[in-house]
Amino acid sequence: MIEFPMIDSEWILDHNATVKRAQWWQDVILKTRDWLEEDGDIRDWMIAFRELREELLNKAWKATVPSNFREDAHYILFGSGGRGEDLLYSDLDHAVLLREDVRLEDLQQYLYAFIRIMNELGCPPCQGFVMSTNTRWIGSPTEWKDRIKRYFEFPDWDHARYLFMIADARPLDGYVPGWLEILQGVLNGIRQSAFICWEMAHLGIHRSVAISVFRRLKSKREEQREIFNIKEGLLNPIIHSLRLLAVANGFYETSTWKRNEFLNQQGILPNNWKIMIEEALLYGWKVRLQVQVKELCQNQPVTDVVVVSEYTKNARDELMTHLETAKLLERWTHRQFRKPR
Repeated sequence: MIEFPMIDSEWILDHNATVKRAQWWQDVILKTRDWLEEDGDIRDWMIAFRELREELLNKAWKATVPSNFREDAHYILFGSGGRGEDLLYSDLDHAVLLREDVRLEDLQQYLYAFIRIMNELGCPPCQGFVMSTNTRWIGSPTEWKDRIKRYFEFPDWDHARYLFMIADARPLDGYVPGWLEILQGVLNGIRQSAFICWEMAHLGIHRSVAISVFRRLKSKREEQREIFNIKEGLLNPIIHSLRLLAVANGFYETSTWKRNEFLNQQGILPNNWKIMIEEALLYGWKVRLQVQVKELCQNQPVTDVVVVSEYTKNARDELMTHLETAKLLERWTHRQFRKPR
């Protein structure tokens, strides 16, 4: 089992501990690099990293948010964090559930401090601004319910996307009073809305896999290189397809792995697809992690971009095999949700 460096609460907020925080983050990167070079199991790494990331979130939250506010403000994991699938440089997608009488203005400075310190520790702000400093993603139970009610009343594509983002959410503390009712309302509402399910299948998933009907890779040319985004072209189509199918069939766990197992056990997906999908996920997660480690070690921006022109024929064939699996799932999911009349 991989052993990451310990997190010391003493230096999380200490203004004089900038070097210690940077060294800790560098040690995490190098530990991951060594693990990959030894061909370690990606699922073992992800389990260990999930524990590390959630310990870090807990300690940073306690260090930046005063105790009197922590009783009134609960951290909700979103995105890959909610699914338990964070990789080394995953964004800080999150929301906050407030007690009814808490004023956002009183809490805001601490939220900014939390995001700032997490960025120093290798957890960058969400590029899509799905964070508690965005008023869309923070509020009391009443505010959350009112907001969600509007999403269902006017289910345009943006509102549908927000609802599916909530479907991946999970409280950092495990149980938070009031959140389960909010989540159940979203999940049940999605399941009962043929239109919202159709939107995700047709606008969010259809033709998202980076392979054409002629079995050609949908890549780009950049500075004489052929490149491909492993997250957008392989992982997201699989993750979003399984999420839609699982929620539409009443399974509300957030883990992509468990969603795939459920769909197989219930006979919803063809029998031989479970292992193919698992292999495609493991491949995609590992390649994405390799790209992140390489770019971080070289002090380059993290892009999730694979340089396919550097691949051998065998490596390219392996990529195409997993893209074909993703394409099968994408097309099958697309056909399950026809536009309501």
